[in-house]
Amino acid sequence: MSTHLSAIAGLFQRHTFRFANEIILHDALAGLLSEAGYTFVREHRFDSKNRTDFFLPVEGVVIEVKVDGTLSQALRQVSRYSTLEGVCGILLAAATAWGSAPVGDIPELHGRALRMAHLQRRFL
Repeated sequence: MSTHLSAIAGLFQRHTFRFANEIILHDALAGLLSEAGYTFVREHRFDSKNRTDFFLPVEGVVIEVKVDGTLSQALRQVSRYSTLEGVCGILLAAATAWGSAPVGDIPELHGRALRMAHLQRRFL
């Protein structure tokens, strides 16, 4: 599982992104995932309380994208996702200041692999 998470994190980290809001960033990430041959669902609803930004059903990977908020808020959210059936790993992709700060490795959450990726923002 960590191989899939590392590959996707690497794909995202090789690029810089210019965006005005999270939807535009999602569009760019969806393009990268498509070009790389991944099958995914955007805004996948597992249930009434859990809607992920991206879900890759073949790999069992959830991708949660953050452009604001705190690390603790993001970790609470992905912790919920880690308990869902069909989820094998989670990539937390952040275009925030905390996304680039070393926060220590959290190798797994509730038995699911967890990886963080910092999304580089390109300004005009």
